[in-house]
Amino acid sequence: MEPIFREKFNDCLEKYIVHCEGTNWVERESYKFLFANWLNRKVNLRMQSVEKIYELCMQSLKEPYHNNEKGIQFIMKGAREKLSQPISLPDAELFKALAEKDDFDIIETYQRGMSFPVLSAWLGTLLPKKYICAPTTDFIHTIELLFKIKIASSGIDFFDKSQEYFKIIKTELIESGLKQYFLSNINIYLKVIYPNSPEKKKYDEYDWNWVTEDFALYIFREYLKLYIPKSKKPFEPISQPEKTNSEQETDSTQDNSNEEPNEPSNDEPDKPPDSKVAVSAELVDTLENILDIDEKYKTASPMVKEIISKRIERGAFSSKFKQVAGYKCMICERMGITPFSFKKPNGDYYIEVHHVIPVSELLKGSLSSANLITVCANHHRQLHYGNSKVEEIDDNRFIFRIDNKIWNIPKLKALKAKNIND
Repeated sequence: MEPIFREKFNDCLEKYIVHCEGTNWVERESYKFLFANWLNRKVNLRMQSVEKIYELCMQSLKEPYHNNEKGIQFIMKGAREKLSQPISLPDAELFKALAEKDDFDIIETYQRGMSFPVLSAWLGTLLPKKYICAPTTDFIHTIELLFKIKIASSGIDFFDKSQEYFKIIKTELIESGLKQYFLSNINIYLKVIYPNSPEKKKYDEYDWNWVTEDFALYIFREYLKLYIPKSKKPFEPISQPEKTNSEQETDSTQDNSNEEPNEPSNDEPDKPPDSKVAVSAELVDTLENILDIDEKYKTASPMVKEIISKRIERGAFSSKFKQVAGYKCMICERMGITPFSFKKPNGDYYIEVHHVIPVSELLKGSLSSANLITVCANHHRQLHYGNSKVEEIDDNRFIFRIDNKIWNIPKLKALKAKNIND
C-alpha cells in the first residue's frame, strides 16, 4: 500500500479548512450527513426483516434533508438506468447478509440493483466500521493526487481500492484534529426529528465516513477543479424539514426495540408553538406570512425562532428584500464607501440580510421586515463579532455605534405585501 503524499495531503487539508470556514460549503453538503444520521438511527440490519430494511431505505430517499429536496442526489442518480428504483429488495438482502457475515465475496450471489460506488454510500452508513463511502468513480482523481497511484475506474476493483485508500484518509483526518464542522447542522436536524434526543457531542463512525467523502469531494471539485456542474439551483441552509406521511406512519408502527439504545420515541403528541419542539415548516414567502409569524412565535424558544430566522434570511422573502434594497450594504452606503460587493453568476450583487434585534431575544417584531438591513459580508461579521452595538431603534432608523463612531442607518421604506408578491 502506497503511503499518503504528506505534503499534498497537508496542503489539501489546509485549503479544505479555509473553504469550510469561508464559504457555504458546509451548508451545501450537510444533506448527506443528515441522510446518514436518519438512516443509521432508523435501520437495524441485524434486528429488522429484509422487507423492513428495504422500506426504510426507500423512505430515506424521500426525506427533505436539504433545500426541501427529497433523497440523496448521487444515490438517486447513481442507480442503473434500466431500473425504476435506486434500491431493490436484493440490495436490502445484501446489506443484511454483510452485517451477519464479514465476507464481501458473497456479493456475487446477489442480483444487485446499484453500482459499486452507490453501494459504498449505503454500506459506509449502515456498516460504518467495515466500509467507507466512496459514491463516485470521480474519486480516482483524489486518490491519484494523495497517493500517486492510479486505480481502476469501475467495478469491484474500484470498490476494493477506494475502500483501502479512503480508510487511510479517514484515519489521517481524525488524527489531524479536524474541527467537526457539520456537527451543528446535524444537531439542528436531529432536534427536529427527535425533540427529546440529547445533543450529539461528537461525530459517530458514519459521520467520519462522510467527512472523508466530503474531503475527497472538495479535492475533486475545488482543489483539482475537475467538476463541471450541469445546472445551478437556488440554495437554502439547513432548516426545519416537514415530515412525510410515510415517516409519520413509520414512527407510529416501528418497533422501538429495533432502534439504537437511548433512541427516543417519536410518538409524543403535538405541542404548541411556544414549546421547545421545532415547529413544522412555515410559509415565509410574503410579508403577510412574516407578520403572521411575528405574532405566532413571539414567545417561541430560541431554537424554534432560529430555524424560522434562517428560512427568512435566505428564502424567497429575503431575496425580494435584497432586491428592493438594491443589493447594497446599508452601512457601507452610509459611510460613503462603495456599497456593492462582487457579482454572482446571475448578475446580482452579493449581499446578506441581518436581524438587528437577534431573533433569540424573543422580542416581538424580531422576525419582521422592520428588523432587517442588508449588509456586506464584512459588516455582517462586524455586527456580530466586532466592536459594535445598537444604540437606538425607532420607526425610521437604526443607530449603531461601530468602532466608537455613531452611524444612523435609515430603515428601508415599509414594504407593502403587494410589492413582496410582485
